[in-house]
Amino acid sequence: MESVSDSAPICPLDMEEIAEAYCMGRLPGKERSAFEDHFIIYPRCTYIVARADEYVRAMKKALRRLCPSAVRLGS
Repeated sequence: MESVSDSAPICPLDMEEIAEAYCMGRLPGKERSAFEDHFIIYPRCTYIVARADEYVRAMKKALRRLCPSAVRLGS
């Protein structure tokens, strides 16, 4: 994935944490909806969500490899 320029809109300071929570399905309904409305408009935020999604998927895959009998988190 390519980097996003510094001239992109400013996002909340905890954008990465919110993006991870979103990708893990841990944002409540109203927060999730508001976050979706936000990140689809701003390329920088879309990029952060995409990176968080890649990270969450990789961690889930690693967990399944290391602990096949572990309870799976999400899909």
